[in-house]
Amino acid sequence: LDNVRIKYACDIIEEKAQKMKERFPKIENVITDYNVALNDPDVDAVWVLTPNYAHYTVTMDALRSGKNVLCEKPFVPTVAEADELIALAKEKCLFLFEAITTAHHPNYALAKQYLDDIGSLRIVSCTFCQYSSRYDALLSGQVPPVFDPACCGGALMDLNLYNVHFVVGLFGEPMLVSYHPNLYRNGIDTSGILLLEYPDFICQCTGAKDCAAPGSVQ
Repeated sequence: LDNVRIKYACDIIEEKAQKMKERFPKIENVITDYNVALNDPDVDAVWVLTPNYAHYTVTMDALRSGKNVLCEKPFVPTVAEADELIALAKEKCLFLFEAITTAHHPNYALAKQYLDDIGSLRIVSCTFCQYSSRYDALLSGQVPPVFDPACCGGALMDLNLYNVHFVVGLFGEPMLVSYHPNLYRNGIDTSGILLLEYPDFICQCTGAKDCAAPGSVQ
């Protein structure tokens, strides 16, 4: 990224934006209103790192301003919002990406390449469990955005999403989907098992933010 100019770091809390600038010295300016960047003709693209619930609004504003967008995962909470953003990006001939790493891993490309050589599948199992640094705060009575239903948080949206991308990218859309979560008292899923049913096999995706386990795909 030596030839990339990073003009702004934006956060509604200026101290957080300043810490990002300290971490990445290439950042030129700190702002608290993202419209400053969207109205700057020198800005070609924006990276949306807001809490999940704000992805749609900020991405929509950026596209309307003629900016290419890299939006963190999960892209947006609903299919309708995704369809609207994609249509606008196409209309304006802009790039719109979800920042999900799964599809870009070399071993994932190899899995797709040799999928037919594996033979008949009966069970696929994916695990991504990571004890959240904010889980203790939740237990103490705080509600961080990653554990706030109003912010579209939870284990499925944050970690199990990686499993979903892995499976659907390899096998396409499943016939049936069911989710079996462990719910905290505020209704957020701190962990859960997602079942994806295909014509000849079943896939189990486990994601957790309330416990840890080695990541695996089997």
